[in-house]
Amino acid sequence: MEVMVVVAILGVFAALATPSLIQQVHRSRLDVAAEGVAGFLDAARVEAMASKRCVRVVVVGDQSLRLERLNTFDCDVDPNSAPRVDGSASGLPSTLWKPLKEMVVASEGTRVTLDVPPAGTAGNAPGSVGAASEVRYRPNGRIWGQDADLTNDDAVFVVTHPSLPPLEFKKVLADGNGLICILPRGIDPPGVGRDFSCPRT
Repeated sequence: MEVMVVVAILGVFAALATPSLIQQVHRSRLDVAAEGVAGFLDAARVEAMASKRCVRVVVVGDQSLRLERLNTFDCDVDPNSAPRVDGSASGLPSTLWKPLKEMVVASEGTRVTLDVPPAGTAGNAPGSVGAASEVRYRPNGRIWGQDADLTNDDAVFVVTHPSLPPLEFKKVLADGNGLICILPRGIDPPGVGRDFSCPRT
C-alpha cells in the first residue's frame, strides 16, 4: 500500500513537470537553431572574403537558408532588378548565382525569417536589406546596402518555434560591418531605426 502511494505521488509530480520539460526542449532547439543561423552567416562572410565575390544568404520559405555566390567582384546592381527567389523581378538571371550549400532550420520545428522594416522606413523598398528574403555580403566582408549613408545595411534574422509563445523568439543580428551576434531570447537588437548594434557584454 505504501509503495502504491509513493508511486501515485511520483506520477503526479511527473505529470506536473512534463509540460515544463517539453517547453525547455523547445527552447533548447530554438537556441541551437539561432547558433546555426549565426554560423551560416559567418560562413557566408568568410566565403565572400575568400573568393573575392559577392555572396548571398537566401531564406527559402521559412525552413532553410541557402548560400549562393555571384561571379562578380561586388554586389552593386540595381536592387529592384536583382534576381528574387520567387522570380518576380527581371534583371540578372538567377543562373548567375551558384548555390554552394544549404542549411535546414526547420528540422526540429523551428522557423527562420528576415525581420522586415516597417512600411515607409528606409530599407523597405523591394530588394532592400531586410525587406527581401536575402542578405548579401561584399568581398570585403561587409553587408551590401544600397543607401548612401549605410544606415540600412544591418540584417536581423528571427528564429521562432510554433510551440513557444510569440515573445520567446531569438534574433540573430548581422551587423553591416561584419559582426554577428545572437541576442537573448525575446530581446530586440539595440539601435535607432534600422541601424542596429550588438549589445556590449
